[in-house]
Amino acid sequence: MRPRMRRWKVEFFCMVAYAGVYLKIGKGTLLDISEQGCKVESSNGRIPPEDVLLKMRISMPAPHTPVVVDLGMVRWAKGRNFGVQFLQLQPEQEKRLRAFLNTSDCQVLA
Repeated sequence: MRPRMRRWKVEFFCMVAYAGVYLKIGKGTLLDISEQGCKVESSNGRIPPEDVLLKMRISMPAPHTPVVVDLGMVRWAKGRNFGVQFLQLQPEQEKRLRAFLNTSDCQVLA
């Protein structure tokens, strides 16, 4: 089992897009975030299936700019929540995410 990364408790809006029979676009709230992934609460109760690949746009608080996850995978789902592992971010997006995590005064969960 790999060690868990430090996670920050947050409450950010995000948009999620994933393919099924049709392209599905959902909205949610990030509940926590790390360099490797995040926990999302679905706004409408629709949860992507486990192991589905998706794309995300995470709205960060000012002065930070949004972060786009080019490729993520749903690793677990329970109730209205699901966990996403970040698989691919462009270097600039990784830089934005790290900048937020390094300057954040959000509560550290682990």
